[in-house]
Amino acid sequence: MSSTVKESRQSSSLAHNGIQDDAGTSDSIHLTWIGHSTTLVEFPGDFTILTDPHFSNYAGPMKRNVPPSLSVDDLPGLVDVVLISHDHYDHLDYWSILQLVDSNKVQYWAVPLGLKDWLMNQAGVCPEKIIELEWWEGETTSPPSDCEKNEMIITCAPAQHWCSRTPFDRNKRLWCSWAVHTTPSKHPSRTKRNTHSFYFAGDTGLPSEFPLHRQIGDRLGPFDLAAIPIGAYEPRWFMREAHCNPAEAVKIHQAIRARQSVAIHYDTFDLADEPREEPPQLLLEEVGRVNESILRMAAEVVAAAEEVKMVAELEAVSCGSVGVGDNVDTLSTSPSALDEVVGAEIGENLVEMLPSLVDFAAIGQGQRFRSMPKPV
Repeated sequence: MSSTVKESRQSSSLAHNGIQDDAGTSDSIHLTWIGHSTTLVEFPGDFTILTDPHFSNYAGPMKRNVPPSLSVDDLPGLVDVVLISHDHYDHLDYWSILQLVDSNKVQYWAVPLGLKDWLMNQAGVCPEKIIELEWWEGETTSPPSDCEKNEMIITCAPAQHWCSRTPFDRNKRLWCSWAVHTTPSKHPSRTKRNTHSFYFAGDTGLPSEFPLHRQIGDRLGPFDLAAIPIGAYEPRWFMREAHCNPAEAVKIHQAIRARQSVAIHYDTFDLADEPREEPPQLLLEEVGRVNESILRMAAEVVAAAEEVKMVAELEAVSCGSVGVGDNVDTLSTSPSALDEVVGAEIGENLVEMLPSLVDFAAIGQGQRFRSMPKPV
């Protein structure tokens, strides 16, 4: 086991306690990090997706550092959709695609514009099984023999990246991220159907000015779970337009309004100059720094609300509406008491306006992450 995986397993327990091996929570999303950007994601309602499948020992000239935690044979009997973000060799692996085609486990392949021809001509995928979408386009599907009780919507979303498999086809095909929304049939003990949402960021940089990921969050979020890249970012002058670093990954997590995120795209291949163990360490540090800042702001808001309450009490005493030691809370009809209530409401509203605490885990390859269950 690599030192990075050991570090990841230690840091993940600090970042989040939702790493579990059992699938007993029927209202949670389960994500297994197979390696690099390959994840197996299982949703309530028996939906299963696979992201950027890569099971080979090489990505172009780059040799794999850690073997994939699952093989194609280890995958479930049916994968509803394989999501492919773009055509780079570490995300679109020819031999892995052939293995999946031969296994006959994949119901649909979802690809950005331009990749349908590649799948048909290079890998022999049947055109009827390929869903090719542009940015902001979506497609609805249901499992076979499901009678439309469960449904899944996959949406092609933007990313800041680029495409190329040869020196002559740069940006001839589209690149993307993916949003997945599943709605399982209603559980007998519940009064409504819950929709579960997942975001796969693919490969992306963080635009310095344009609010790309905030748009994704506004249009498709919030998300119960996201898989966001944190590696291959050094040197920054060369990598920043295509790959986010851990601090930028946290900003993406916040912008898309993810409840929880899992780190991907590090440790498996040496694609950049940073040490293998650095991305999860920097992620943990950034999550701690951001959460400390949020808690500090929340404490300041609460202190300000308490100050408003104290002023209201003093005004009530000075106006003679209450005596010293009287309970201001009982004087709901007095102006000062109303001021106090208003002040408390302002404090609560300000706290609600603060960013949520960041829940962003770096797990070990092969570990299974369980999202927080939906509220009943």
